[in-house]
Amino acid sequence: MTKNTVREVMMEMLTQLQANATEGMNAAIQFHLIGETNEDWRVILRGKHCVVEPGTVENPDAVFTAETQDFIRLMKGEMEEVGWSFMQGRLIVLGDMSVLWKILAQSKST
Repeated sequence: MTKNTVREVMMEMLTQLQANATEGMNAAIQFHLIGETNEDWRVILRGKHCVVEPGTVENPDAVFTAETQDFIRLMKGEMEEVGWSFMQGRLIVLGDMSVLWKILAQSKST
């Protein structure tokens, strides 16, 4: 995957979520990406409906916070030290981590 911007990664996430079986999932995830630029993205799955767009969501099931480059590396499968990154506080999840991992697993591109 040659996606190098948050927008490219998030649009790929949308494509992957639409292609995979997300029917029956009911979740709202907030991605808060920090670093050189701060970006907020929301991922909302309601039945067959999938939204991935810039912005925030009220009362998300989970909030994922990370440095922009760490997020891009994670989504590209280039982050080998995921567990260590959580322990160091470089990747932070508040809320229902299982929902976040389901979405990430279905949306990762290789």
